[in-house]
Amino acid sequence: MRKTNMKIKENISFADKINAIEYIVASYFSFDDDGYIDDYTPYFYGIATMEAYVKYFFEGLEFDEGEYIYSSISEDDEVMDLIKVFGKENLSTITYIEDNVIDKVEFMKQKYLNDLSNKKDSLSNLLDALSTGITSFLDQLKPNEINEFMKKFNESGLTADNLVNSFLQSDFKKGKDKEVLDVKNEQIREFSKIVGDDKARQVLERALAIHSTGENLPN
Repeated sequence: MRKTNMKIKENISFADKINAIEYIVASYFSFDDDGYIDDYTPYFYGIATMEAYVKYFFEGLEFDEGEYIYSSISEDDEVMDLIKVFGKENLSTITYIEDNVIDKVEFMKQKYLNDLSNKKDSLSNLLDALSTGITSFLDQLKPNEINEFMKKFNESGLTADNLVNSFLQSDFKKGKDKEVLDVKNEQIREFSKIVGDDKARQVLERALAIHSTGENLPN
């Protein structure tokens, strides 16, 4: 951190306030690679607030790339004193920031819940389609064909593509409707993308076990 005539900005712009609000709100959440919220971290609020003040409301401060801003400012008495002065002299700005942070955080929470609900609905629809496809597929198989499929599946290496290839390379696929099989294979691929290959294998093995044993089937 470098200080050069450090002071509070004489004119704090609307853009400065918005940047501070967004900076603080971002500290409440962590995001996955696709930009979806994957954790709620409100305990970073205090740290982010102090960092936002010096980043957007102060002049004469520079930080190196990758520098931990909070650590630098909290160890500097001059910066901490100026933060206290800012808090006393800019109550209306602080109130504006805090009110909008609260509103935006609530919005983000609701958005997260909506996104999660939509994901669950999409997964549920896919599982329903997959279940229907597997049931239709299993109804056409004989016990020896199930054994053959499971043998090839276990030897295939457990990936979505190998799962499909195991099926397409098995003897019992001859004479089946190729167009229908392509649809089912695509459903298996999509299911594996969402839940992972391990989970996809567990679901398929369970479905095959139920079909071969008659478990949970009506008498």
